[in-house]
Amino acid sequence: MPDEIKHVAVHPFPDNERAYTLFLSIQNQWIYAGMGTPVALNYQVAYLWMDAESIPKCEQNDLLGELRLIESGAISAIREKQEQETRR
Repeated sequence: MPDEIKHVAVHPFPDNERAYTLFLSIQNQWIYAGMGTPVALNYQVAYLWMDAESIPKCEQNDLLGELRLIESGAISAIREKQEQETRR
């Protein structure tokens, strides 16, 4: 397995397109705990983005739930990479 992560084209299912776009738009808005470990995305920024994109309020909580699934996977991948780096 290569040490560097290669860029791979990702094509989400149409039902996941909005959550994926939201994640890409706020992916640099992490809240960090000690030692530089991300613990969550800043949901205030997520709601600002949804408002700016005119996503109806009645759909925003569902979209945030989808974002949380992506966030969870991203945090797991980041932590795994950090653990691999500390083992070297």
